[in-house]
Amino acid sequence: MAASLLCLSASAHALSQRFEAPMHSASWTLKNEPGRCALVHEIPRYGMARFEQRHGRKLGFYLEVLQGPVRHDVASLQTVPPPWMHDGQKRDLATLKVKPGDEPIVTDRDLAQRMMYELEQGMFPEFHYRDWADKQDAVTVALSAVRFRDVLPDFKNCIADLIKLDFDFSEEHIVYFDTNSNSLNYNDRRQLDKVIQAYKKHGGSPRLIVGGHADERGTDSFNMGLSRKRAEEVKQYLARRGIAASKIDIRAYGERWPADKISSNTAWAKNRRATIWFLN
Repeated sequence: MAASLLCLSASAHALSQRFEAPMHSASWTLKNEPGRCALVHEIPRYGMARFEQRHGRKLGFYLEVLQGPVRHDVASLQTVPPPWMHDGQKRDLATLKVKPGDEPIVTDRDLAQRMMYELEQGMFPEFHYRDWADKQDAVTVALSAVRFRDVLPDFKNCIADLIKLDFDFSEEHIVYFDTNSNSLNYNDRRQLDKVIQAYKKHGGSPRLIVGGHADERGTDSFNMGLSRKRAEEVKQYLARRGIAASKIDIRAYGERWPADKISSNTAWAKNRRATIWFLN
């Protein structure tokens, strides 16, 4: 009997917490940066939600928090009509894994696109979970659709300018080159030796794609040719050390995909590179 009374008492004192931007101040902001497009929504006292896509990456959704969980958990995602949408229907979208850290919820492209579609239709996606302290409270985090459609066209235009990859990859490695050079230095060769070791640990001998890049100096045609030579040099090194050449494809990106868009020696050093991708 005492245990039953204690349980009832605990239930009676359970609280519900809701985090949501007020109607009058809710907004979405476009962050258009070199190689990155983000659509950001501030959630007062909680953190920030953002849709983001980068060069060579797929669209994703990220929920940032001021204070994250310290252990793995789960959350549910629903889409809920606002009070003024009388014909709207609540729908369950997904059950999500919650990971420790300041970005506890990250979704894949398909779910991110679904959430954007729901927001565009005026629906409010809501995350539901038990609080990360002692699970005594039910927590709801809502994304407001207010003013979402105002900035959505600019976000779509931004991501249309990003470089899209026609493959999915599970692992990425980078080596760097000197100015106007496609020769591998000592550090490059050691880095590629690590790539070979990583490759051997993968079952099924995955395919590789090597993408060559150049900094902004030089003509477009020169940079495209140089980036191709860099990719080819990496391919030849890997092939000489046991990875079948038939497993390696190359791509040339010239100066179109800078890792750093600033015009400086430091930025140019980051952009003179070759990227090795392990395909899924």
